Amino acid sequence: MKKELGHNLLVLLGAIGYVVLYWRAPMGINSLLFSILLCTALLQLHPEFKERKYWFLVPVGVILSALAVVIQHSAMAVVTHVFSIIILLGLAQAREVRFVGLAIALALSGVLAVPLNWWKRIESGSKGYWKQTLTWAYRSILPLVVLLIFFAIYYNASKAFARVIDSIFINLPDWEPLPQTGAFIVGLLIFSLLAWPSMWADWFDQMEKKFPLTLERRRWRIKRTFGTLALKNHYYSALMTLALANVLLLGLNVSDLSQVFKAQTERSAPELSDFVHEGTYLLIAALLLAMLLVAYFFQGNLQFLKDKGRLRTLATIWIVQNGILALMVMLRNLEYVTEFGLAYLRIGVFWFLILVGLGLASLWGMLYKRHTIVALLTRNTWYWYASLLIGSFVPWDEAITAYNLSRKGTIDTLFLGYEVSDKNLNQLEAKYDFLVKNGSLQADELDRHLEKKRASREARFKSADWRGWNWKDWSQGRKRL
Repeated sequence: MKKELGHNLLVLLGAIGYVVLYWRAPMGINSLLFSILLCTALLQLHPEFKERKYWFLVPVGVILSALAVVIQHSAMAVVTHVFSIIILLGLAQAREVRFVGLAIALALSGVLAVPLNWWKRIESGSKGYWKQTLTWAYRSILPLVVLLIFFAIYYNASKAFARVIDSIFINLPDWEPLPQTGAFIVGLLIFSLLAWPSMWADWFDQMEKKFPLTLERRRWRIKRTFGTLALKNHYYSALMTLALANVLLLGLNVSDLSQVFKAQTERSAPELSDFVHEGTYLLIAALLLAMLLVAYFFQGNLQFLKDKGRLRTLATIWIVQNGILALMVMLRNLEYVTEFGLAYLRIGVFWFLILVGLGLASLWGMLYKRHTIVALLTRNTWYWYASLLIGSFVPWDEAITAYNLSRKGTIDTLFLGYEVSDKNLNQLEAKYDFLVKNGSLQADELDRHLEKKRASREARFKSADWRGWNWKDWSQGRKRL
C-alpha cells in the first residue's frame, strides 16, 4: 500500500510540475527540467528498467533533445523532443519492445487506457486510499495551521521577507482554473503512462517476440505437399527478377552519369531545374522499393539454400547499383543547391538519401547474417531517430542564410525574408546593403519582411519568462534568465 501510495504521489507531483513548467510558457529550459524530472521518475517507478541492455539510450535521447531545444530552439528540436518523450513512455510500459514504431504506437494507445487504469485503481483500493488520505490529513492539520499563523506574522513584520514572497508569487503563472485543469490532466496522462502499464502492453510485447531478429529455418505446410518445388520456384523467380532489374538499373545509371557530370554552364537555369526535379522523387521511391525487393526475397528459407550464391551476388550488385543511384540523386541535388542555394526541402533530400544509404548498408545483414525484416526495420528506425537528434543541434536557419549570402549571383531575398524564421534576422540586418544591391526584392519590400521578423521576435521575447529561456534567443539579444 505504501509503495502504491508513493507511486500515486509521484504521478500527482509530476502533473503539478508539468503545469508549473509549461503553463503559458514556450518550450525552453523548462523542457530540460521536465526531462530530468521525467527520467528521474522513470528510474524511481521502474528500477528494473536498468536491467535492460542499452537502457540508458532513450533517457539520454530525451535529455539530448531537451538540450537541443534549449540551445537551438528550432521546430525540429521541439518535434524531436516530443518524439523522444513518446518513445520513452512507450518503452516504459513494455521494456522488451525494440522497434521504435511499436513503442510510439504503445504510448499513443496507452493514452486511451489511462482512464480505465485510474478507475480500476480507485475502485479496487478506495477504502485503503481513503484511510491513508484521512490519516495524512489528520496529521497535517496542526502543522499547516501553525505554519499559516507564523507566515502571516512574518510577512507583516518584515518588509524584506514580504518583498521576497511577493517576487516569488509575481513570477508564478496566473491561476485560471479551467485551462490549467486541462494542463494538469495532460501531466497526469504523461506520468500515468510512465507509472502504470497499458492493458495492451503485454500484447505488444508478445507480438514483437513472435518476430525474431535472426532468421530460423522453418518447415512450412506447403513444403510437405510440394517438397522443395515451391522454394525452388521462389529462388528462380528471385534470380530472374534481380538479373533483369540489375540490367535495367545499369542502363539508368550509365545514362545518368553522362548527365550528372555535364558542366553546369552547358545548361540554362530552366534546364537545370528540370534535370534536378524530373523524376527525383520517383527515383527516391524506387530506392525504397529496391530495399523492399531484397528484403522480400531474403526473408525466409531461401537463405538456407546451399546454392544461393548466384542470387546473393545479384542482390549485392543490386544494392551497390542502388547506392550509385542514390549518389546520382545526391549529385543532382548538390548541383541545384550550388546554382540556386539551400532550402529546407533540398536539405531534406540530402537527409533522406543518407538514411537510404544506411538502409542499403543494413541490407548486407540480411544477405550475410540472416537478419529478418524486423531487424532491418528496428535498425533503420533507430537510424531515423538518431538523425533527428543530430539534426536538432544544427542551426539550419543560420546555415541556410549564411550559405545563400555567400553565393555569387542574385540572392533569393523573398525566401530568406519570408520562409526562413526570424533566427536569421541579425544576419540579414548585417548584410542589408548587400541584399538591397544583389537581392530579388526592392528595398521597401525587404524592409517590410525585416519588420515582420523584428515584430515576431519581439513578441516572442515579451511572452516568455524564465521557463522559456533558450540560448538562441539570449545570444541574439535577449540577455535574461
